[in-house]
Amino acid sequence: MTSLERAAPPVAWAEPPPAVRFLLDAWTVAQGELRKIAHDPTELLTRAVQPVLWLLVFGQVLAQARAIPTGSLGYMISSPPASSRRARSSQRSSSASR
Repeated sequence: MTSLERAAPPVAWAEPPPAVRFLLDAWTVAQGELRKIAHDPTELLTRAVQPVLWLLVFGQVLAQARAIPTGSLGYMISSPPASSRRARSSQRSSSASR
């Protein structure tokens, strides 16, 4: 066996439950990221600014995109929520029965 191969764990070792395994893995990744930030503090600034830049770029691009042509109607008019449709249909049915 070489030093790069992992030795098989003893049979008595049990794999932790999936939720615990997830938390352990997340903690391991977080430790690595914290070490990166401690090594290079400008990384923190970069990570803070990058989402704002993405919002600006994609916000402008997606604001100009018209995937569903609605003409001059705004998106709120063209797709009302289901609750308002039910309310309107119940109002129509009650006014029609009068």
